[in-house]
Formats: sequence, structure tokens, C-alpha cells
Amino acid sequence: MKLPVIFDTDCISSFLWIKRLDIINTLFPNKIIIPQSVYDELNKIKSPQYRFVFNDLYSQILKGNFKLKNIMISGR
Repeated sequence: MKLPVIFDTDCISSFLWIKRLDIINTLFPNKIIIPQSVYDELNKIKSPQYRFVFNDLYSQILKGNFKLKNIMISGR
């Protein structure tokens, strides 16, 4: 059984900034989970010059390559 791969903001944005999502899509096909908090954070990018970072993430979610999940973190 292969477990899903959950990306935090720093990790996924590294691939988004250089436009190389093909690397992680090849390594982890249909296994990538994007937490809602990561999605929300990247959606705060307002500069038109850098908006591609969120837009590319959003595109991967729409295509079904990434799954958006609400992940709750417990203090226990």
C-alpha cells in the first residue's frame, strides 16, 4: 500500500516557483495531498507577476493531480 504524500507550503512552493510540478507528478502520481491551509496561504499571493504560483497549484487540483484536504492538527 502506498501512502499519500502531503506537501507543506515550503516544499510545494519550491516546485511551483520553478514551474517543475512534472517532477513530483512523475514521482508521486495521484498521491499528492495539499492541505487546505497550504492552499489558503498560497492564495494570498496578490501580485499579478507571481500569481502563477497559486494558479498552477489550482490547475493541478482541478486536473485531479493533487487532492485538496482539510487536515486538522491536534495539540495532543
